[in-house]
Amino acid sequence: MSTSAFVWLGVAVGGTIGALARFAVSTGLTGWLGSGFPWGTLAVNLLGTFFLGVVGAWNQAGRGPSVLSTAVNTGLLGAFTTFSTLQWELLTYFRQGQWKKALLYEGVSVGLGLVLIWLGYAAGQFVLARSWTGRPS
Repeated sequence: MSTSAFVWLGVAVGGTIGALARFAVSTGLTGWLGSGFPWGTLAVNLLGTFFLGVVGAWNQAGRGPSVLSTAVNTGLLGAFTTFSTLQWELLTYFRQGQWKKALLYEGVSVGLGLVLIWLGYAAGQFVLARSWTGRPS
C-alpha cells in the first residue's frame, strides 16, 4: 500500500474513532447534565484542544510517523471537535436573546481552550523529555 493510501486510511480510521468518541461524550454528558447547555460540544472542543497540543508538541519534535500525525490531527481530532457546531449554538443563543449565556459559552470555550492547548503542549513536551522507561533522558 502506498504512503498516500495509508494516509487516507489513517484519516478514515481516525475520523471514525473521533466521531464515535464525540457521540459518546455528547450523549453521556447530555444524559448526565441535561440539555440546557451544550456541555457535549464544550467538552469535545476543550478535550480536543488539549490533545491537539500534545500532538503538536510531538510533531514539532519530529516524533512519530507523519501518517499517524495526520490520522490523529485530521481524522480523529477533526471528527471529535466541532467548531462549526459551537458557532451554530452561539448564533442560536444570540437569536434567542440569551446574550449572557452566549458570551459565557464563547469566553469559556476560547479562554479555557487557550489554557488547555498550552497544557497539552506542555504535557507533550514533558513526555518527550523522558525516555520510554520513565527516567529523565
